[in-house]
Amino acid sequence: MRWFAIIAVCALAVAGGCKKKKPPAPPDSPPEPAPAQKADTPATNRGDGQPSAGTPIPAGFARGGNTNFVQGGGVVQNVRQAGRRTVAVNDFHQLGIAIKQAELEDNRMPDAARIKAEVRTFPNIPQAIEEGTIVLTGTRDPAGLWAYEIEADVKGGIVLVGGTATRATADETKRLLAAVRR
Repeated sequence: MRWFAIIAVCALAVAGGCKKKKPPAPPDSPPEPAPAQKADTPATNRGDGQPSAGTPIPAGFARGGNTNFVQGGGVVQNVRQAGRRTVAVNDFHQLGIAIKQAELEDNRMPDAARIKAEVRTFPNIPQAIEEGTIVLTGTRDPAGLWAYEIEADVKGGIVLVGGTATRATADETKRLLAAVRR
Protein backbone atom coordinates (compact mmCIF):
# COMPACT_ATOMS: atom_id res chain seq x y z
CA MET A 1 0.00 0.00 0.00
CA ARG A 2 2.84 2.36 0.79
CA TRP A 3 4.35 1.79 -2.66
CA PHE A 4 1.06 2.65 -4.27
CA ALA A 5 0.98 5.98 -2.37
CA ILE A 6 4.55 6.82 -3.37
CA ILE A 7 3.89 6.00 -7.04
CA ALA A 8 0.66 8.04 -6.98
CA VAL A 9 2.45 11.11 -5.54
CA CYS A 10 5.24 10.81 -8.12
CA ALA A 11 2.73 10.45 -10.97
CA LEU A 12 0.83 13.54 -9.81
CA ALA A 13 4.07 15.53 -9.52
CA VAL A 14 5.14 14.55 -13.03
CA ALA A 15 1.71 15.11 -14.56
CA GLY A 16 1.05 18.41 -12.80
CA GLY A 17 4.51 19.77 -13.38
CA CYS A 18 5.70 23.02 -11.96
CA LYS A 19 3.37 25.99 -12.19
CA LYS A 20 6.08 28.65 -12.43
CA LYS A 21 5.24 31.79 -14.32
CA LYS A 22 7.08 32.18 -17.57
CA PRO A 23 8.83 35.51 -18.19
CA PRO A 24 6.98 37.81 -20.56
CA ALA A 25 8.05 37.64 -24.17
CA PRO A 26 10.27 40.50 -25.34
CA PRO A 27 8.48 43.20 -27.32
CA ASP A 28 8.60 42.95 -31.10
CA SER A 29 9.88 46.49 -31.58
CA PRO A 30 13.18 47.69 -30.04
CA PRO A 31 12.93 50.37 -27.34
CA GLU A 32 13.25 53.94 -28.47
CA PRO A 33 16.73 55.38 -27.97
CA ALA A 34 17.15 58.15 -25.42
CA PRO A 35 17.17 61.62 -26.95
CA ALA A 36 20.68 62.85 -27.66
CA GLN A 37 21.77 66.35 -26.81
CA LYS A 38 22.82 68.61 -29.62
CA ALA A 39 26.51 69.47 -29.70
CA ASP A 40 25.84 73.20 -29.73
CA THR A 41 23.60 73.15 -26.63
CA PRO A 42 25.37 74.84 -23.69
CA ALA A 43 23.66 72.71 -20.98
CA THR A 44 25.86 70.26 -19.11
CA ASN A 45 25.47 67.28 -16.83
CA ARG A 46 26.61 67.33 -13.18
CA GLY A 47 26.49 63.55 -12.86
CA ASP A 48 22.94 63.12 -11.61
CA GLY A 49 21.26 63.78 -14.94
CA GLN A 50 20.40 67.40 -14.20
CA PRO A 51 21.77 70.26 -16.31
CA SER A 52 24.28 72.57 -14.64
CA ALA A 53 27.27 74.73 -15.44
CA GLY A 54 30.54 72.91 -16.18
CA THR A 55 31.81 70.56 -18.84
CA PRO A 56 29.44 70.28 -21.83
CA ILE A 57 27.90 66.90 -22.57
CA PRO A 58 29.30 65.57 -25.85
CA ALA A 59 26.85 65.07 -28.68
CA GLY A 60 25.45 61.55 -28.75
CA PHE A 61 25.41 61.04 -24.96
CA ALA A 62 22.02 60.78 -23.34
CA ARG A 63 21.17 62.72 -20.21
CA GLY A 64 21.05 60.91 -16.91
CA GLY A 65 22.53 57.65 -15.81
CA ASN A 66 26.15 57.03 -14.95
CA THR A 67 28.35 59.47 -16.84
CA ASN A 68 31.59 58.62 -15.04
CA PHE A 69 33.07 57.30 -18.26
CA VAL A 70 32.81 60.83 -19.68
CA GLN A 71 34.41 62.50 -16.66
CA GLY A 72 37.92 61.18 -16.07
CA GLY A 73 37.90 57.46 -16.72
CA GLY A 74 35.38 56.25 -14.17
CA VAL A 75 34.88 52.66 -13.21
CA VAL A 76 37.13 51.08 -15.83
CA GLN A 77 40.02 53.39 -14.95
CA ASN A 78 39.54 52.68 -11.23
CA VAL A 79 39.75 48.94 -11.90
CA ARG A 80 42.94 49.41 -13.91
CA GLN A 81 44.49 51.52 -11.15
CA ALA A 82 43.52 48.96 -8.52
CA GLY A 83 45.13 46.23 -10.62
CA ARG A 84 48.30 48.29 -11.01
CA ARG A 85 48.44 48.94 -7.26
CA THR A 86 47.98 45.24 -6.52
CA VAL A 87 50.88 44.32 -8.80
CA ALA A 88 53.03 47.09 -7.30
CA VAL A 89 52.30 46.02 -3.71
CA ASN A 90 53.15 42.43 -4.67
CA ASP A 91 56.43 43.57 -6.26
CA PHE A 92 57.31 45.57 -3.13
CA HIS A 93 56.45 42.56 -0.97
CA GLN A 94 58.77 40.36 -3.05
CA LEU A 95 61.48 43.05 -2.86
CA GLY A 96 61.12 43.12 0.93
CA ILE A 97 61.56 39.35 1.12
CA ALA A 98 64.69 39.55 -1.06
CA ILE A 99 66.19 42.34 1.06
CA LYS A 100 65.41 40.50 4.29
CA GLN A 101 66.98 37.32 2.89
CA ALA A 102 70.15 39.23 1.94
CA GLU A 103 70.21 40.83 5.39
CA LEU A 104 70.01 37.43 7.08
CA GLU A 105 72.76 35.98 4.87
CA ASP A 106 75.15 38.93 5.36
CA ASN A 107 74.16 39.86 8.95
CA ARG A 108 73.72 43.48 7.83
CA MET A 109 71.42 45.50 5.59
CA PRO A 110 72.41 45.12 1.91
CA ASP A 111 73.46 48.02 -0.29
CA ALA A 112 71.79 48.82 -3.62
CA ALA A 113 74.19 46.63 -5.65
CA ARG A 114 73.51 43.60 -3.42
CA ILE A 115 69.74 44.19 -3.67
CA LYS A 116 69.92 44.38 -7.47
CA ALA A 117 71.90 41.13 -7.55
CA GLU A 118 69.38 39.48 -5.25
CA VAL A 119 66.33 40.41 -7.41
CA ARG A 120 67.85 39.88 -10.86
CA THR A 121 65.68 36.80 -11.48
CA PHE A 122 62.41 38.47 -10.46
CA PRO A 123 60.05 39.35 -13.35
CA ASN A 124 59.27 43.07 -12.79
CA ILE A 125 61.53 44.38 -10.05
CA PRO A 126 64.93 44.73 -11.80
CA GLN A 127 63.39 46.68 -14.66
CA ALA A 128 61.44 48.91 -12.24
CA ILE A 129 64.63 49.68 -10.29
CA GLU A 130 66.56 50.47 -13.49
CA GLU A 131 63.76 52.70 -14.82
CA GLY A 132 63.50 54.49 -11.48
CA THR A 133 59.93 53.38 -10.79
CA ILE A 134 61.17 51.79 -7.56
CA VAL A 135 63.65 53.92 -5.61
CA LEU A 136 66.02 52.13 -3.21
CA THR A 137 66.98 54.30 -0.23
CA GLY A 138 70.12 52.42 0.81
CA THR A 139 69.21 52.67 4.47
CA ARG A 140 71.14 50.70 7.06
CA ASP A 141 68.18 50.74 9.47
CA PRO A 142 66.28 47.42 9.39
CA ALA A 143 63.12 49.20 10.56
CA GLY A 144 63.49 52.16 8.20
CA LEU A 145 62.32 53.01 4.70
CA TRP A 146 63.92 50.48 2.35
CA ALA A 147 62.29 51.54 -0.93
CA TYR A 148 59.45 53.64 -2.29
CA GLU A 149 57.49 54.18 -5.46
CA ILE A 150 58.57 57.11 -7.61
CA GLU A 151 56.69 60.31 -6.68
CA ALA A 152 55.38 58.72 -3.47
CA ASP A 153 56.77 61.78 -1.71
CA VAL A 154 54.69 64.02 -4.01
CA LYS A 155 51.42 62.15 -4.62
CA GLY A 156 51.60 59.32 -2.12
CA GLY A 157 52.19 55.73 -3.10
CA ILE A 158 53.63 52.42 -2.02
CA VAL A 159 56.52 52.26 0.43
CA LEU A 160 58.58 49.41 1.84
CA VAL A 161 59.20 50.03 5.54
CA GLY A 162 60.95 47.39 7.61
CA GLY A 163 60.14 44.74 5.01
CA THR A 164 56.42 45.55 4.87
CA ALA A 165 54.86 47.01 1.72
CA THR A 166 52.12 49.56 2.46
CA ARG A 167 50.46 52.57 0.90
CA ALA A 168 51.49 55.92 2.33
CA THR A 169 50.49 59.53 1.82
CA ALA A 170 52.99 62.08 0.51
CA ASP A 171 53.51 63.51 4.01
CA GLU A 172 54.17 60.07 5.51
CA THR A 173 56.68 59.32 2.76
CA LYS A 174 58.46 62.66 3.29
CA ARG A 175 58.69 61.95 7.02
CA LEU A 176 60.16 58.49 6.34
CA LEU A 177 62.65 59.94 3.82
CA ALA A 178 63.74 62.58 6.33
CA ALA A 179 64.53 59.81 8.85
CA VAL A 180 66.64 57.99 6.22
CA ARG A 181 68.68 61.10 5.36
CA ARG A 182 69.68 61.76 8.97
